[in-house]
Amino acid sequence: IDHCYGIFGSANFDMRSLHINYELGLLVYDETILRQVNKWIDVCLVRSTRGYPKESFWLQVTEGIGRIIGPLI
Repeated sequence: IDHCYGIFGSANFDMRSLHINYELGLLVYDETILRQVNKWIDVCLVRSTRGYPKESFWLQVTEGIGRIIGPLI
């Protein structure tokens, strides 16, 4: 939030997440840590690619067979 605060975690604001899953968040207000996290995010964005890798032919075949016989098992 305006380079002063950061909230990290996995908390979702629904009843299941709040009462059953024990999710939590961390509020950080240290500018040094926030700068380090921003640098890490920038590195991750540069290294990332868009989309999903192409699946191999044999993986597609085995998944197709699994979809057909799955309900029979």
